[in-house]
Amino acid sequence: MSTLNIRGRVMCFPGTLPLQNATVEIIDVDSGGNGDDIIFTGTTDNNGYFQGTSSEWQDRNTARVPKPWPLHGTMEIEVPDVLILMARIRKGTNDTGRIPFSLPPPGTPVVPIVVPWSCVGIRKPKVNGEECSDGFDLQVKARAAFERRDPTVHITLYGPDAMPFLPFADKNLDALKALAGARFPGAPNMLYPNPVVADDLIYIAIIILCVGAAYSISVISTAVAIALVLALILGYKHLKVHTATEADGTIVVDFEVNM
Repeated sequence: MSTLNIRGRVMCFPGTLPLQNATVEIIDVDSGGNGDDIIFTGTTDNNGYFQGTSSEWQDRNTARVPKPWPLHGTMEIEVPDVLILMARIRKGTNDTGRIPFSLPPPGTPVVPIVVPWSCVGIRKPKVNGEECSDGFDLQVKARAAFERRDPTVHITLYGPDAMPFLPFADKNLDALKALAGARFPGAPNMLYPNPVVADDLIYIAIIILCVGAAYSISVISTAVAIALVLALILGYKHLKVHTATEADGTIVVDFEVNM
């Protein structure tokens, strides 16, 4: 009987906290036409681990091939069943769908599976401490703060929304230019034709628009870029980007815009 010793670990995004009490299915993908099989179902423990013995995974696969010359017609041969595994992880309304899964060799540590959601829920962005319902609301609140001429405006992102901007944190203008050049070929020549008359904020806003939002599927990323360009238009001159990790593992990026 062909069974497998299944073991693994599941972590919440961004990989700092274990996902507890989640349902894990391991699926044997069958290339021989017999249909895919769920060979293991388990639940993660308090540290995100799951383990157990699978059911039989090998199927008898056959194929018809031409008979050797000079015979005519076809013959049936047995084809080996190749082991291809997928995992599916669910908790509440969250579902990874099928994702590739590899068994770790015996005696080696497992490589955690990081699901694309947070253990503590998705935290919404804020403008000066006020929660925003979505990217459009972020732009509305940021515009209101800029039009009031608030001396300092904070745009704060959490978790997945913050991740695209981590490379920008605590960098000066020269470092941001170099980063843009590495990620967005041609950016230094295209974006900085006249550095004598341009303020730091426009550089950073365009870098974030081109490099941050373009490399992310997050609507929030684009909303932040638009808000920073608006800040430039309304006379704001300086931008600082701060990052932190909270006690629960949530990544935080804060844009501090000053007059």
